[in-house]
Amino acid sequence: MKRVELISRNMGRFLKQILAGIFCAGFFSSCANQLPPDGGPPDTTPPVVLSVTPKNNTTNFSGKSVLIKFDEYIERRSFIDAFRITPVPKGGFEINYSGTEVEIFFPQGLEKDITYNITINKDLRDLRGNNQIDKPISIAFSTGAKIEKGLISGRVYPEVKDVVSIFVYKLTPENEDTLNPERVPPVYISQTDREGNYAFSNLPSGKFRLLAITDADRNGLLDSKFEKFAVTYSDFEINDTLGVTDANFLIEPLLVEINSTQFYSLMTYDSLNKFGTNFKLREDNVYLNPEIYIYFRNTKSSRFQLADGVKLLDSTFKDEKLIYDWKSDSLLMIRPINELKAGSEYKLEISEGEYKYEINFKTVNENKTSKVSGKYSSVEEILFPVQVQLIFESQKIFYLQKELSDAAPEFEWDMLPFGNYQLFSFIDVNGNGRFDKGNFFPFVPGEKFIYYLPKISLKPNWNVNNLFLEY
Repeated sequence: MKRVELISRNMGRFLKQILAGIFCAGFFSSCANQLPPDGGPPDTTPPVVLSVTPKNNTTNFSGKSVLIKFDEYIERRSFIDAFRITPVPKGGFEINYSGTEVEIFFPQGLEKDITYNITINKDLRDLRGNNQIDKPISIAFSTGAKIEKGLISGRVYPEVKDVVSIFVYKLTPENEDTLNPERVPPVYISQTDREGNYAFSNLPSGKFRLLAITDADRNGLLDSKFEKFAVTYSDFEINDTLGVTDANFLIEPLLVEINSTQFYSLMTYDSLNKFGTNFKLREDNVYLNPEIYIYFRNTKSSRFQLADGVKLLDSTFKDEKLIYDWKSDSLLMIRPINELKAGSEYKLEISEGEYKYEINFKTVNENKTSKVSGKYSSVEEILFPVQVQLIFESQKIFYLQKELSDAAPEFEWDMLPFGNYQLFSFIDVNGNGRFDKGNFFPFVPGEKFIYYLPKISLKPNWNVNNLFLEY
């Protein structure tokens, strides 16, 4: 076999240094010779592992290499990007290629009584068709008499679009308060599958901290300025008989942040680009208690002058009484004091000086409204408020929220317009009514949450009852 890559013993930046030294001299010169057999139909299937030596869950392993056989040629650079072994052997390792086989060689052998985990993540591609594998491949073996069985699993929400890596750090009294993921690489690492699920099933007993990250540069470190990240609701102490299956992450906010670039990009603007609103022209399925955001672009008028030019008129041109809530000098949120009438036409007027912008809309017909109801439960007593949000998918700045407790765990919303909704709940530990995602350093746990699936699709006059949220 031809030696292609020597992994440095100095793993301070985890696998970032894969591309150093021998790789530059050996890898690129050998790539020109990496050719699959010619001919045959187009390759549309990802590579498959045929065998691994040692076999998965082997104990008392004393060898100095692992051999992986695939059913086809793989793209070598993709294997380097995809391959992880944790914990990282102190003596480093070499990656050697021969046809459809890959050997991982440990020059100084492996430590005794350690369970090693090999993960080949979704970066792996075949050579001929450039097809990526669907989900990570995991292999465990032990240099001792037993395979560790510690389990931590969970899911990354919402729907995973980017490749998300899960970093696992083993905590000790010395590092628990000083562990900074921007400087310290994880001990274990894996990726989510297409649905966002992940699992570590061969962890030793101990206390662990987890981090989800879109590790774009694959260096095993967090760059919080450029990479998305999320923390769990707690550190976890596990052993062979006590595991965790709800170590979930919320890596992207479900609601569009007010005053963000995305918020303004979702608005509808008038022809002169003076005003923007979260209402589209001639909507006919509007909720009876709407929140209307109005953005005044490049205005020089005072808040009083701008508010004086905003009116909400019913079909008889009667003014609806409004609550005015300024989010900034140019962003106003209004909502009617009284519930609007179902199936009725309304006009929103926005004036500044001589210029007037009008938006006509119609509230949802009472015969087409729906209801959503349910409750939460928990094996253990929850000492904090439980918030439940029903988020309008068509307007991710608008949601309905109820605060629940163990004494009153039921929720219900009626007179809902038809459409798609996301149900989301969290334990409001600090009582501020908002979901808090926590922080990676200094470590602050996020609030425990439930992202309800499947999403709720309401049809006209269609109720969805008995939704169950289990903490």
